[in-house]
Amino acid sequence: MQWKGSECQETRFKTSWYTFSKWGRNWWRNRKACEHQGGYLVSIETQEEWQFINDEIQKRSSWNTSAWHIGLRFKNNTWTWLSGKKLNISKWRDYETEGRAEISKNESLFNKISGSEINAFICEMPEECSNMSFQNSWYIFTKKGGNWTTDRGICQSQGGDLVSIETEEEWNFIGDEIQNRSTMSNCSRACNHNPRYDKWYIGLEKKGENWTWVSGKLVNMPKWAGEPNCEGSVAHICKQTIKGNQSLFCGIHGSEKLAYICEIPKGKTKLLFIFDI
Repeated sequence: MQWKGSECQETRFKTSWYTFSKWGRNWWRNRKACEHQGGYLVSIETQEEWQFINDEIQKRSSWNTSAWHIGLRFKNNTWTWLSGKKLNISKWRDYETEGRAEISKNESLFNKISGSEINAFICEMPEECSNMSFQNSWYIFTKKGGNWTTDRGICQSQGGDLVSIETEEEWNFIGDEIQNRSTMSNCSRACNHNPRYDKWYIGLEKKGENWTWVSGKLVNMPKWAGEPNCEGSVAHICKQTIKGNQSLFCGIHGSEKLAYICEIPKGKTKLLFIFDI
């Protein structure tokens, strides 16, 4: 096994990789966000892993975040991790039954929550980290997602935004990557992995008469699959169009649930990654 980058190595514990968000939504939605990126809310199964998470939390002491949702829930009369293993370390601030759990910034202790509380979250990816970067950014490609606004919020909570494809070179890079991936967006049994169903939200929106990247730059490449549609719409990138063209932009209203691509500038967070499930 060959490790390819210091960012991933700094946030690796045994065979897992981790991301820490700065904010989030309720426990169930945060759980789904981790699953869409190829993992789950963190399962802290040993004293050694808890110490690792504690150390990472202390590195984020300047963040305006008081606690993170973790993958711990009370199920079948016992506290159980989403990985399926039962809780066997005692790190409770006050032990309770029922509900879900978070880990606090203060002493990294567990607190019982109902699940409806809004908070940041920690994802664990139980796989080998696959660094993917282009120039000064790292990228996350998901297989599923929500609407455009929801997906953008998840990217922003992890230190980045939906991808802004600003140059021909970056477009070639993104295009090469999505040709090797598939999504679960709008794909029924009849789809049978047809590449026309594979599409990802990107950070492109129409402001007035101009299509603009979320980075603030105007679109300067003719990469549209036909004329972009409707005022105030956003865009996704298609793996393949009906005509067989690859990696073109398509206008969309933004309410459809799609996979997405995050772009995170290097140095913004400790762990930046791409994950393909």
